[in-house]
Amino acid sequence: MRRNSSSLRWDLFLGAGLRQPGCEKRNSELIEVAESVGLTIFAPGRETRGAADLSPTEIFCQNRRAIEEACVFVLVPDDAGIGVYYELGLADALGKIIVGFSLSGVSGLGKVIEGRWELLPANRRAAGINDFRTVLLSLRSTCTKIRNER
Repeated sequence: MRRNSSSLRWDLFLGAGLRQPGCEKRNSELIEVAESVGLTIFAPGRETRGAADLSPTEIFCQNRRAIEEACVFVLVPDDAGIGVYYELGLADALGKIIVGFSLSGVSGLGKVIEGRWELLPANRRAAGINDFRTVLLSLRSTCTKIRNER
């Protein structure tokens, strides 16, 4: 369900690492789950693939715009880089719904990230694909309502 971000309000923004082994497969699975429950998802790795000519500023602006347009920010701290944490802070500051997905937990990522994770309601944290599907299904009507109000 990849679409042009300039004409769409995204349901989800995927804040996840891109470069570590296994990230691409995990991100693809998360995208597939989101789209299978009828949600649109902006995934930076997918949206910028093949766009090697984009400058860092263009990528920053593209991601910021997508976060602004999204209803939900999906935090995947596993193998995340500093950019994901910047994007989380932006999403938090904008009042976005935050959902967490982690197979390895957040222990050792620093007290701020651990604290932010602990502040997520239990029904907004997923420790596996099936949990993630359940979380997204619970948010689907909220995303539709928010999108229709814009």
